[in-house]
Amino acid sequence: MTRWVEIIRGRYRGYIGEALDADVVVDVGVESDGTPGIWDEGEYDDEWEEEPISVRVIGVPVGRPEVVSVARGDLRPVVDTTAAFRAWVAGDHAAAARAEDLTFFVERLHLPDTDPAAEWDAYVAHEAGVRARCQARRKDVLDAFDRELAGLAPADLARVVQRDVARWLPDVVRRAHGGPADVELTPEDRLLAAIFGTGEPESSIWDRARERSYLVERAAADRAYLRWKADTAQIEDHPGLRRAAANRVRRDRPAIERRCREVWGVVLPDSIFRFQEFLLALGPVERTAFGEDLGLYTCGIMAVFDDPAWRPADGSDPRMHWRYYWDPPEFVTFLNGPYPGEHHGLWFDDGHTCTGVLRHSPKDNSDFGFPEGGTPLEAVRAAIENFFLHHGDEDDCDADPVPARYRVRLLRETLMRYETGDRPEHGHDYDLRCSRGDDWYRTVDPTRVTTLDGAGALVTGATILDRGHQRRGENRTLTDHIREALAADPSALHRLVADAKDRCRAGDPAEALALGRDLHFISDDDSLPRRVRIPERERAAAELLAMAYRALGRDNLADLAELDLRERKIPWATPN
Repeated sequence: MTRWVEIIRGRYRGYIGEALDADVVVDVGVESDGTPGIWDEGEYDDEWEEEPISVRVIGVPVGRPEVVSVARGDLRPVVDTTAAFRAWVAGDHAAAARAEDLTFFVERLHLPDTDPAAEWDAYVAHEAGVRARCQARRKDVLDAFDRELAGLAPADLARVVQRDVARWLPDVVRRAHGGPADVELTPEDRLLAAIFGTGEPESSIWDRARERSYLVERAAADRAYLRWKADTAQIEDHPGLRRAAANRVRRDRPAIERRCREVWGVVLPDSIFRFQEFLLALGPVERTAFGEDLGLYTCGIMAVFDDPAWRPADGSDPRMHWRYYWDPPEFVTFLNGPYPGEHHGLWFDDGHTCTGVLRHSPKDNSDFGFPEGGTPLEAVRAAIENFFLHHGDEDDCDADPVPARYRVRLLRETLMRYETGDRPEHGHDYDLRCSRGDDWYRTVDPTRVTTLDGAGALVTGATILDRGHQRRGENRTLTDHIREALAADPSALHRLVADAKDRCRAGDPAEALALGRDLHFISDDDSLPRRVRIPERERAAAELLAMAYRALGRDNLADLAELDLRERKIPWATPN
């Protein structure tokens, strides 16, 4: 049985007191691990939670009422009074230390931030002194608590603490004499303040102090980064690397373009050569950022950029190098991402002209997206900002002499020399800058017929299935309808394939192209623990695509569709 409680919400949050109402005496019990049992809130209604309870609060300064009314739901029973008081004393000294530490910035709120990095240096010295003093003070007072108070009865312990609050609870005294109530509001406090406009208005002084601390810390971090960057640039000769990269691209571009026309039948966009020049300009540190920190590595068609005469060592067709199972013929892989199967490719609707960069990740069953612009370097920039969104504020491994955030930041700056230099935003702000908005995703492209892979088929004509024009964002209702139509009955699918071929022979390749792309995308069974190929769909997809592409004059894509039928593999790629 206990009358001692801890106040867990409100003005006296963290205080210990004695419940004065006789009917509030609670048998809290003890769990198997020795901790106090928890009141089962499920047994009580809201009216019980809000019932006012009179509590004599320990630590209240002279001149303020010792007895306050607290909602029953804001109380937590205390079993081991000595342990609870000791934890309170320890926590209060820690709070006093935080307040003393942050006072450094409170006292400078009226000063201009003319040299924030130097201010951070001064704070570091201040913080070290505060930590040493407060740790010694906290140890002394806890030793005294163990000597003088540990053996006292709860009521006697409370009286001793109340008689000398300044000694045992210095932060309580600080707040009682006009100090802001909380150095750091709890998440619950902040949520309630946001919803109801409540909270401690005085706490804003600490918010402003913390904002200033973040500002000067960032300035010091920027100063350290710039020093590191200057040293790295001198060691790695970044200007020399950029000059050599530009010369290499000028020298090799004609041979690369010629080889890609011969093998893939495509005209390479300028953006892929900017990507090549960027890669060649990277020093060792930036290459580490690209490969190890971001998990990116070039593949597929980029082998020709390394050596225009390149051929797979095993004698296989170069077009199948890092070609993934679900890639349609329009997709030419150039970059792998950090997750299994994640990859980026150039998109060639007509088999010759690049219309942008798409990404696919078979692990999450995503589609390829809509081909409207985008460049290889924009894909890398997105990976950089994603890194800072998820890892930028985390401490780096102590064993790493160069923080990953330094490496990736340097990589970003190098990239912005080639592209996206007009987008200074970082992290979430960059995502907002590049976001197209909901209206864009709801619009359709009248030149494309809807396909399950999300990219649409660039073709005119009538379709057998009710497909409509490709929407730029996902249209799950429509794609589910198409999937159901293709999976409903093998004989119905056979008739659909035959009808699409007949239409193509008659001069309308629309359904043959769209249906072929659909069957290519769903030519495996993903409902099983291990994906299983469906040969009938693979064969139908290849036949439809080859027929449609040839009817449209896209012979290079037709050849690749037929090559796919012979060499497609699961799992996802053939890393020759």
